[in-house]
Amino acid sequence: MALREDKMGQTWLLPPAVSDFIPENHICHLVIALVDELEC
Repeated sequence: MALREDKMGQTWLLPPAVSDFIPENHICHLVIALVDELEC
């Protein structure tokens, strides 16, 4: 089993979620809310 080496310049322990980088007033949040409301 291979181990990954530490990176000296690493700033995050875990990868961030993409949604953390999207502003709250972005249109994609509206699209997600509309899709969630659709009945299938």
